[in-house]
Amino acid sequence: YYPDKVYDCEAIAWDPRSGNFFVFSKEKNGSTVFSVSGDDFWSGKPDILARKMCRISASKVSAGDISRDGKWILLRNEKIGSIWNLSAGSLENSLANHPFSRLPVKGKDQAKNGEAIGFTPTADGYITISEGRNQPLYLFDINLND
Repeated sequence: YYPDKVYDCEAIAWDPRSGNFFVFSKEKNGSTVFSVSGDDFWSGKPDILARKMCRISASKVSAGDISRDGKWILLRNEKIGSIWNLSAGSLENSLANHPFSRLPVKGKDQAKNGEAIGFTPTADGYITISEGRNQPLYLFDINLND
């Protein structure tokens, strides 16, 4: 549960380094990032508190993913994607204190409302899709140099 009020959160990502889940609020001016203990979740503990971690400038976040190696996090809204390098330490430190890059999230025939995003297995690209009838998956290549 959230520590102080109700939040509209549509994005959740699992961090393979810490084993924790990260939840992102969908707000007009930025996003609140929460951490949820993976140990508590997997053990079946009821009423797990989502710890408020930080605020980020990415707004209206609707989807997110963390790469398999835990080095990158990708978030998206309807119009644009944002990617952070997590090599600078903790996820909280990387999100709150380090720059991110913008990425496209819409293909030429893609509907307006983008709803999902995920890294390819090798994190050399990402896949996204919109809601609506007959929406295709779109693959975008990325070059993530450490």
